[in-house]
Amino acid sequence: MKQRLIVLFAVFAFAAPMSFADVQIVRDDSENPMVSIAKSTFYGALLGTVVSLAIMLVAGGDDDDIFKVSFASGTALGLGVGIYHVATRPSGGSTHALLNIKPDHTANLAIPQIGIGVSRRNELRVSAPILAWNF
Repeated sequence: MKQRLIVLFAVFAFAAPMSFADVQIVRDDSENPMVSIAKSTFYGALLGTVVSLAIMLVAGGDDDDIFKVSFASGTALGLGVGIYHVATRPSGGSTHALLNIKPDHTANLAIPQIGIGVSRRNELRVSAPILAWNF
């Protein structure tokens, strides 16, 4: 009986997923960096248009320069916010791959972190990173 418990414990110890202090990020198509920047730019242009229309309504004028400046400013602000958002979000790359290559060109082998999940179409997904190359 003791041998069965030891074997069962050993199987569960090696089969259980390891816990790492790492952030796993799964990005869908809508979280593509270019899509994110384009959305931010579009929303900035829309905000600039709304602000220019509000200023023209309050000022009581029909000046095209207000619209042009507000639209261009909103577009530039949206572009800047989009680039900042993409540049500062976590990379999502796992450093627990089978082969890790570091910036100083040293490599090490490790047990890969296995990810198990369900896709939007209710399909089981199993992934294990093979290579992580930081440069």
